[in-house]
Amino acid sequence: DDDASDHGLSGHGTHVAGIAAAPANGVGIVGVAPSVAGAAPVIPVQIADRDGSSTDETMMRGIRHAVVNGAKVINISAGGPGYSQAFQDTILWASARGALVVASVGNQGQDVNALNYPAGYRRVLGVGAQCDSVVTFDCPRPFAAATFSNHNRTVDVIAPGVDVLSSVPKRVTKREVAPGYALKDGTSMAAPYVSGVAALV
Repeated sequence: DDDASDHGLSGHGTHVAGIAAAPANGVGIVGVAPSVAGAAPVIPVQIADRDGSSTDETMMRGIRHAVVNGAKVINISAGGPGYSQAFQDTILWASARGALVVASVGNQGQDVNALNYPAGYRRVLGVGAQCDSVVTFDCPRPFAAATFSNHNRTVDVIAPGVDVLSSVPKRVTKREVAPGYALKDGTSMAAPYVSGVAALV
């Protein structure tokens, strides 16, 4: 419907889910892999608190929950510094069961450009943010990688990540286009484009 919602204050999860799989039902936007009756469903897994903070433990538990419940594509539009062998083992466990993990690479490209995990783990498809046609500070060249997007070994592919329109809870009005829909930037928005394509494949 036109009032999708989630637990978080920013509507981040709803925005990401809409990019990947908003249904082609004549309401609002259409996702890359539109959910339809009889098709693979979205399995929403809460890994963060209301402020958007998550931990390795909550992400690992979320991956295991998704795989046990049949997920074949797992989108993680989150991450941070620090390698964890337990997390790498969880990724390998998921991969061995036929699940692809897609993760955003991070938005620190203009400063620290640190390795972000889970995008930095083996068997994870790391996604950077691509600009649209409008030249801005973050996008000095049309359709190039956004300058805020991390640009290190974690990047496997880039996808649209600037001025991306998607669903948000109606209480979210930042960069609102219409009630329930807003623009957001980031590698978090790029990752579900790739997850949607993977779901189609």
